[in-house]
Amino acid sequence: MSARQPPLLAVSVRSCHIDWYNRTNLRGARHMAWALVILAGLFETGFALSLKASAGFTRLVPTLLFVGFAAMSFILLTTSLRSLPVGSAYAVWTGIGAAGTAVAGMVFLGESSEVLKLVSIVLIVAGVIGLQLTSAAH
Repeated sequence: MSARQPPLLAVSVRSCHIDWYNRTNLRGARHMAWALVILAGLFETGFALSLKASAGFTRLVPTLLFVGFAAMSFILLTTSLRSLPVGSAYAVWTGIGAAGTAVAGMVFLGESSEVLKLVSIVLIVAGVIGLQLTSAAH
């Protein structure tokens, strides 16, 4: 063994540490990416409500809110897709947007809150959670 080469044990410990760090770092990045998808879904709810309030883009403030919410939603979704599978991320994004819009419509716009509608929203949320759990394994 030459004087310049570190002992084999030190190399093994170092590579193990680097591998552990990369896996931990990747896991943190995936958690952050899922947080971005959830936030993007909430912005999607905002842009759907703003679209309704814009009255066919005839009202300025709701139209500007629609553009801002839509831009933020797409930017956050695009950023999350750097480390998440597109199918799961897109499905979670649309699920959160759909469920959030339905709930906001019931709470703020006086839309009906029938039992079947509420059960359907619960199923959407369950699907979102299931997609996140199965995507986290990869």
